[in-house]
Amino acid sequence: MTYFIVSCGLLIALLIVRAALGNTSKVYKLEFASSGTPGNRQVNADEIDWAYYDDQTFFAIADGIGPGDKAKTAARIAVHIVSRVFEQTGIGGNAAYFFTNGFRGANSTILRHIPDGSAGASLLCAAVKDNHLYYALAGNCKISVFRGGELYELRGAHIRCFGKKCLRAQGNHSH
Repeated sequence: MTYFIVSCGLLIALLIVRAALGNTSKVYKLEFASSGTPGNRQVNADEIDWAYYDDQTFFAIADGIGPGDKAKTAARIAVHIVSRVFEQTGIGGNAAYFFTNGFRGANSTILRHIPDGSAGASLLCAAVKDNHLYYALAGNCKISVFRGGELYELRGAHIRCFGKKCLRAQGNHSH
């Protein structure tokens, strides 16, 4: 399942960066797809969601951790909560504050639905606002950007320049 999360994370990061840096008009066209397999598990506990708010785009990917349906429930809750928080406020003026609130909301909702703590989710979120990429992750997730024929793993806060365009990514690693 980690492979699925990494693969989807790479796909989404590529699409976000493409939308942020590759289009000079205010109208973004995003195309994406997801695919998953339960592997040797009975239940595919992967979830993906996206949202838009005031010219901002947001993606969330979660991989459920734990037994069967509980893992699926945890992943579904995680992406649902952070996406709904985004739809209400967008990134706002402080991306770290947005991600902290979204991840805390997801965590507390998961604990309400699975009070014994037997399931949870790894969560990766990314958003584009004003041609900036913002991301946060919790659990066993990685985010990378493919640009100019090279794959760049993002860690912490980054500013990378590709020709005349710079990718400014602000990371928030939640644990």
